[in-house]
Amino acid sequence: GSFDKIPDKNKYAMVEIQMNTRKGVNGFPSFVEALKNNDINKAVNESIRVANGKPLTTRNEAFAKYLKQ
Repeated sequence: GSFDKIPDKNKYAMVEIQMNTRKGVNGFPSFVEALKNNDINKAVNESIRVANGKPLTTRNEAFAKYLKQ
């Protein structure tokens, strides 16, 4: 399927979102679409996580760094 054609790094990022967010990848549809298209800049912008209304800055920065490797 199309999942097989996605770069491994992007697959790992989707798994990380699935395992570590309340709604999983269903809560980040634009993020998933960006990764399918290997649009890393858009994926970074669409993967911002918040808790109690505040961005998880350290986590978001670390995840962006991983995606941009």
